[in-house]
Amino acid sequence: MSQTRTYTISGIDCQHCALKIEKEVAKMNGIHDSSINIVQGRFDITYDDTLASRIDQTVMSIVRKIEKRAQIIPREQSSAHKKKFLTTYIVPLRVFLSVAILIVTHFLVTNNSLSLILYIAAYLISGYDVLYKAVRNILKGEWFDEQFLMSIATVGAFFISQYAEATAVMAFYQVGEFFQSKAVNHSRNAITALFEMKVDYADVLHGKKVERFPVEQVKIGDHIIVKAGEKFPVDVKITKGSTSVDLRAVTGESKPIPVKEGDTVVSGAINNSSVIEAQALRIWEDSNVAKMMRMVEDAGKRKAKTESFITRFSHYYTPIVVFSALFVALVMPLITSTPYQTWIYRALVFLVVSCPCALVLSVPLGIFAAIGSLSKSKVLVKGGSFIESMSKVDTIVFDKTGTITDGELRVRTVNSFDTSRLTEKMVHYFSASLEQFANHVISRAIVSSYNFDLSPRVEQVTEYPGRGIEGYVDGRKVAVGNLSFMKELGINESPEMETLNDCDIFMSVDSVIAGSIILEDSIKSGAKQTVDELRRLHVHDISIVSGDSGHNVEKVASLCGIDTFSARKLPEQKLKIVEEKMAKKKKNSFVAFVGDGINDAPVLTVSDIGISMGMIGSQSAVESSDIVIMGDDLKKIPLAIRKSRHAMTIIKENIFLAISIKILVMILSLFGLSTLWMAVFADTGVALLAVANSLRILRKSDM
Repeated sequence: MSQTRTYTISGIDCQHCALKIEKEVAKMNGIHDSSINIVQGRFDITYDDTLASRIDQTVMSIVRKIEKRAQIIPREQSSAHKKKFLTTYIVPLRVFLSVAILIVTHFLVTNNSLSLILYIAAYLISGYDVLYKAVRNILKGEWFDEQFLMSIATVGAFFISQYAEATAVMAFYQVGEFFQSKAVNHSRNAITALFEMKVDYADVLHGKKVERFPVEQVKIGDHIIVKAGEKFPVDVKITKGSTSVDLRAVTGESKPIPVKEGDTVVSGAINNSSVIEAQALRIWEDSNVAKMMRMVEDAGKRKAKTESFITRFSHYYTPIVVFSALFVALVMPLITSTPYQTWIYRALVFLVVSCPCALVLSVPLGIFAAIGSLSKSKVLVKGGSFIESMSKVDTIVFDKTGTITDGELRVRTVNSFDTSRLTEKMVHYFSASLEQFANHVISRAIVSSYNFDLSPRVEQVTEYPGRGIEGYVDGRKVAVGNLSFMKELGINESPEMETLNDCDIFMSVDSVIAGSIILEDSIKSGAKQTVDELRRLHVHDISIVSGDSGHNVEKVASLCGIDTFSARKLPEQKLKIVEEKMAKKKKNSFVAFVGDGINDAPVLTVSDIGISMGMIGSQSAVESSDIVIMGDDLKKIPLAIRKSRHAMTIIKENIFLAISIKILVMILSLFGLSTLWMAVFADTGVALLAVANSLRILRKSDM
């Protein structure tokens, strides 16, 4: 048996260091997987049960050997973890002291021996930790990392008497690393702001006594008290009182929503006005906030193709540049018959330039900046790969009920085909008796509209997804479903059935058609606007696939401006339609499916990108999808496309910026036109520019 352990890791802001830790931990016997997300400060390890008693100690030991400043603690203890003063300010203090000594030495000290001593002191103050890591890694056989490159370059500069430049370069490098760390933390804070919705404790009502328990201990059915101004700790149904709730943190809804007894409220919502009593519908692990947190936390496990490519690229890129530097230092003097000192300096520039940090860090940072920005808009993306895919969507297939329409169906008419046999009330009674055992918007509409006592004896209930339900109600065989379901059961059609073109549901009793229930639904306010915006974004293939009647689907499609639609489709038929579109799609383009129901889960899973409506959507639809719209707002789909495209554009800019500047400085160095200062800019400076460029994605959550 294997299990997964999650740690909070800090003090690591270099992707290369993270990769080394992952590799070293993965070498341990019994470790199946090791993954670090430096943007989220998260370290996931999958291991055998045999390591359970010593996994923490072993992992911490390995991490500290590779990165002395790293802090690693189990995720469940992370809330109590605080950064120490020295961890935050030691680097700026060291750099300030180093630069002060450098300036004094350069301008005031004339004694050569004293100057050398002071330069060495200034150099060691700012760079002792870099030298230590370089020596330690060399002893382990790890040559091509950032510390090694900076150490060789600056120590080499000392040997060719470039004392001031070597010291200043090391100090500037440390400044760049410090601000890079700050930038990563800024992105990390933006991404993890979602976690503030969690409530640590819940006030549980036991008789007349209120006791406070950790939210993880709340059980289904517990009665809890939520005071004005407090967040709902778990998903609940209000049992006493009325209030208004603030859902901005959950769905982005700006206006308070009034709620009363019988209404449900999701965790993370804020109680605005009065004390209420509510019953827990789910445990914390299954609550709305927990679900959102898991989605964001797990997003790092699915890397985008660009991110994976850059990681592989840097693995080969650095050694190539290092060997090129050796060629410049050792061979070029022989070819050109010029002094070794000149070419050694140029080779040192090569070494500093070769560090791939700007490439390796900016790509995942750009991806997670997009994920964080979209999470602010209540669009949860489950992985970086879906940001990249969403940027290339050119086909979208919509479900109808609960997706394009509100999903809150209402019973418009109940018809009895033979009132002498069954009244309209009895048609409604038999239908509601069966439908209370189903979980579908149609079922909920039929049951909620029956305003009489409903206490039947129901047996042998069987549900047929997308078609209907049958069973025995008070000893009579009852079936409720669409027309094709009635034909499937061998029930004879009635003349009345031919006149009800927009009828949603038929009901039979004892294998004889008895009546119908006509439902109505309303289109979401932003549906037409969403379709128009998608077309402006060059998503040309937009269609509806629904299990509803042709008349209803055609009406909705017409009002939304959608030309292509398919009606009366079973789940497997929906799946086939989406698979056909995926087979015909253009190269490097993707097909998205948008749905909300249990019936949509297979299509959401198979499609290139599955998008679910998170508030009204079923649990299975949310779990099966790749992107979740928490506010059920269709306008968030164009937003996700725009944000994804913006992120991928910035990532490409970063890659071009980093590679082009590095190559330019390398070329200039061959002709003696670049210095170590320029090399440090091409390394740390470009990394900072790439990080700053990535953070543009966070500045505006709506575009």
